[in-house]
Amino acid sequence: MTPKTKGFVKYSVIVIIIAVILGGCKKDKTEEEKPTPPPKETTSLGKPNIESTPPPVDNAEALRKMQAAEANKPSEIARIAAATAGVDSALAKYYGKAAPNLTMKDLDGNSLNLSGVKGKKTVIVKWSTRYEPSKQMVKTLAELQKQVGDENLAVIAFSSDDPAILKPVVKSMDLPFPVAGRQGRRMVAPYRINAEMPVCFFIDKEGKIQLITVKVIPPDVLNSLVEVL
Repeated sequence: MTPKTKGFVKYSVIVIIIAVILGGCKKDKTEEEKPTPPPKETTSLGKPNIESTPPPVDNAEALRKMQAAEANKPSEIARIAAATAGVDSALAKYYGKAAPNLTMKDLDGNSLNLSGVKGKKTVIVKWSTRYEPSKQMVKTLAELQKQVGDENLAVIAFSSDDPAILKPVVKSMDLPFPVAGRQGRRMVAPYRINAEMPVCFFIDKEGKIQLITVKVIPPDVLNSLVEVL
């Protein structure tokens, strides 16, 4: 091989090497610049997070309706009493009102009035020795007061009977609360109710009448009525 041929071959080899190098660089650059395809979209879509907005509320109107409903709601003591006979709806006009004061003399001549038991649960009972149901009601009240104590329940009993007739009966019954007989003046409403059955006025600690019954109340019901006063 002549020197000229050797030089040509050497030159050709160099050209091929350079071409290969340049071609590889171009390929790498093309691969680097190729954009990354976007991720495939999934077909499942989440539920939109949409919260329902409640309609505006008139607070004043809502409060008025709530107060009206509460005012018309029967008290617990009235609900218990309504389950039995002996509640006169005509007497309901006194419910929630301050009980008029009683000023009487008991069988021993001592002053007897409602203001003297202020701050206590109180039951005022109107009764007569002529009717056995009345006597039974008074006995039931006496037993209840002995159980709960006079510091938790005050009982005042009065009758239209003459004191001379009333005294021996009351003594035989051994009542733990004061009893008044026939008074010289007319009783104020609602205490002047004329009924053969015993009349009970249930008065709460605030001195308000919560219930008036005209009947003999069984011991268990009486206990429940006093508890919710």
